[in-house]
Amino acid sequence: MRLGSVLNIFGAVALAGLQLVAAAPAHHHTKALQPRTAPGSARTLVDYCNQDDLNGLDDGISELKEMLEATMSRLEDLWKYLNQDHVPLLWRQDFKLQSTFRTFESLYGRLSFNLDKSGHQETLDRVEWVARFAETFRASLDTINARDDFEIYCGDWWLQEKPKFFQWIKRSGDLWFFDHRPSTKYDTEVNMAGGGGLCRKDDVFYAAWVQPQTPTDMSHDRDVLTICQNEVALYTKRFLAGDTMRNMRKKDFVPEEQANTVLDSVTSTCYAMSLAHEGAHVKVIFQDRQMIDVPVEVNGQTASAYGWERATALARESSEKAKKNADTFALLVAAMYLDRYDWSTGVARRHFSGVPIEHVQSIWKIGS
Repeated sequence: MRLGSVLNIFGAVALAGLQLVAAAPAHHHTKALQPRTAPGSARTLVDYCNQDDLNGLDDGISELKEMLEATMSRLEDLWKYLNQDHVPLLWRQDFKLQSTFRTFESLYGRLSFNLDKSGHQETLDRVEWVARFAETFRASLDTINARDDFEIYCGDWWLQEKPKFFQWIKRSGDLWFFDHRPSTKYDTEVNMAGGGGLCRKDDVFYAAWVQPQTPTDMSHDRDVLTICQNEVALYTKRFLAGDTMRNMRKKDFVPEEQANTVLDSVTSTCYAMSLAHEGAHVKVIFQDRQMIDVPVEVNGQTASAYGWERATALARESSEKAKKNADTFALLVAAMYLDRYDWSTGVARRHFSGVPIEHVQSIWKIGS
């Protein structure tokens, strides 16, 4: 059962098999975010964003809903295919299912099973785990404007530099700021030296970052998503120019050898993809399923598994580690949404252009 046609009629639907639930029509776009609100209100606090930024964020959230729904639908089809009593050969299936199978293998590791369905419960569980994560993410976006445990900032200006005479008191290498968020009544000290982000840090570039469980004056802590000011300017500029995931979905890509058909490149400058990655880090949404940036070694260098090359290297190393990596999930969501092409090798291929030889080899091993 496809989400697109059913959701527009009924608004909510439970799907057979995995029983995934999509919570709103795919093309129903309401304003998700509002500007900064009072600290005591039950609403997500958004600050340092101008109106164009807010419009871009709203559109990114709306796009991400559609992307997650597409992911849920295609993973449900994959799960149903794998869960048949006698799994038919993949090359006899439709091109989109083949693409889903191959892309999932590239990002989450080999789908091991036999044609008689023996010994592949782990494969089914892995597909279901990712599908459930997408479902939880999708449901959270319907209430994003009513959360009192989550904040979004267009820039790290909520971190105010302390006067220099305060700095020398602290240990060498520390990086102290005042936490000046509207949800804090009094500025408290925060050390960003060992943290996961800071837009104004000279030696590291961050596009966005999540500060989990940050204290407030409220009854509980909040997760803070900061999109760095330079990235906000870029994302909003691209949004105003119509460079969105919706338009990308309609695009005809040039032959695969061209650099601008690489999945990393075509999806790297939009709000929806930033939200897909950073949203996967938000603990108040996912609790113990919260994703991290998993390190992986490529060509002798260890770094977080950002981008197609490192994400697929991580999948070859460990399926369990791949499940925990935020960029792996974001890349999958992008590939599932841009469904006019097969992205299983990291570049755009038309569905009828044939199966890459390395995947042909893995497909023929099924049942051996």
